[in-house]
Amino acid sequence: MGESLELTRIKEALAREMDARASERAGRIRAERDLRASLMCTSASRSLRRAQDHASRELTPSPCIKNVNKAFVAPGASTQTLPPLGANKITKWSLTATAPLICSPVGTFFSSFSRRNGTPRQPSLVPMARGVVVLHQHVSGQALEGLLEFSHVWIIFMFHANTNLAHAAANYLTGRMEQTTAKAKVRVPRLNGERRGVFATRTPHRPVPIGLSLATIRAIDVNKGFVEVSGADLIDGTPVLDLKPYLPFCDTPPSGTKSVFTPAWVLPDASSTGREPLSPLAVTWAPGAKDRLSDQWFQRGGSRFSLYDDISELHLFIEQVLSRDIRSAHQRKQNHITSPGASHSGWWEVILDGIAIRYDIHLGSKLVIVATSL
Repeated sequence: MGESLELTRIKEALAREMDARASERAGRIRAERDLRASLMCTSASRSLRRAQDHASRELTPSPCIKNVNKAFVAPGASTQTLPPLGANKITKWSLTATAPLICSPVGTFFSSFSRRNGTPRQPSLVPMARGVVVLHQHVSGQALEGLLEFSHVWIIFMFHANTNLAHAAANYLTGRMEQTTAKAKVRVPRLNGERRGVFATRTPHRPVPIGLSLATIRAIDVNKGFVEVSGADLIDGTPVLDLKPYLPFCDTPPSGTKSVFTPAWVLPDASSTGREPLSPLAVTWAPGAKDRLSDQWFQRGGSRFSLYDDISELHLFIEQVLSRDIRSAHQRKQNHITSPGASHSGWWEVILDGIAIRYDIHLGSKLVIVATSL
């Protein structure tokens, strides 16, 4: 009896400690997000003032004479050869390589991924990953007319949740523009953490954090300025810079030719060589876990507060996300395996559609969803 009470007290103390750590981490994430937003707003304001200041000055044109084949070197730029010009003289304005590009997002993307953890690493990996692009007021909904005639759309966006984005904004505000805060080489998940050059990967941590996602168009409301898509890999609240229709005749390279090739580690059948650490996991539900999730979803309001029309769609969405092993390379190397029947379960957590999902990894690449909570 005494041992049972002592074990209960230990479990309660452990639960309180885990809750405290989770609250601390959530507070730190909120603070970082607020700092990023503040720095980005301040940076945009200063960039606009600088651009207006430059525009008010008198620019001095530099002549380019016909048949100039000498190497022209601009400050901070690489050497390039100018082609023959078709006129005796044209005007070229002198621009600095570090001049800020000022643009306003055309819209915001809303999805079921509130955090980076759990968001698919690539588009189309989770077909049930739904989202909505909502155009901003300065962009007319008429800009969407004709887009529904296409099956897919390219979404160009900003990786706004990058932790190094705030550092980059701070460097810009203090005038330190000589070096990017992004690393030149990054760890690749499909290579189990091996490093590759950032431009040879699809990492979000890039010198200019712009992303590209191919999504399936589900519906469009021109009057409201909505575009509902599926298969996207964007976090909730992502700034959207542009939308472009997918054109198979020019966006898809011809297959079966030597002109199209990729490294072996990005091929779909890489798992057959034993090099694919992100092989899909078999996802199952612990007894009662799926029913508890259903009760919580309906208690929250069901489809009125969800991107999914019924609970079965939400179940499928969660299973597709977790089957892709959303753990980082560092977490996979820890190789934390939970034995069936263990006293403490729910080692890993992810938030999907506003619901916290706790799960364990068992031997044999089996993932078991053990608990959910709002």
